[in-house]
Amino acid sequence: MALGIKPDGRREILGFWLFGAEGESARNWEEVLKDLKRRGVQRVQIFVTDDLPGLEEAIRKIFPEADWQLCVLHAVRDALNKARKKDREALAEALKRIYRVETEEEAKEGLWKLRKRWGGIHPKIVERWETKAYAF
Repeated sequence: MALGIKPDGRREILGFWLFGAEGESARNWEEVLKDLKRRGVQRVQIFVTDDLPGLEEAIRKIFPEADWQLCVLHAVRDALNKARKKDREALAEALKRIYRVETEEEAKEGLWKLRKRWGGIHPKIVERWETKAYAF
C-alpha cells in the first residue's frame, strides 16, 4: 500500500497492490513506483519504507529527488525478532536511546552504548543499527 501525505497534511491512499507468487520484491516495488508516476505523482519529498533489498535503489531510479528513510518501527521489530527472548526488553530500551533522542550526538552516544552492551551478544543487530541509523 502506498499512502501519500499532501503539503496541507491530508492523507491519501495512492494505491494498493497484491503481488503474485513472486512475493514482495524490489522489482515489483519498482513497477509500483512507475505506476504511481504514470498516474500523476510528480514529486515525492520522502519515502519511509522497510529495508527490502533493492527498494532504496528503485526509489532513487524512479524518484531521484526524493529522500529515503528506514522505518524505525520495522528496524526495531527486526532487531527484537532476532534477539533472544530474555534480552528483548533491555535491547528495546537501548534502541530507544538511539531513535528517540534530540541530537545526532545523543544518537551516536546511544550507538556507542549499544555496541558496548550488546556487541558481543548480538553483533549482527548492532552492526545493522550502526550502518542503518543514519536512515532514521
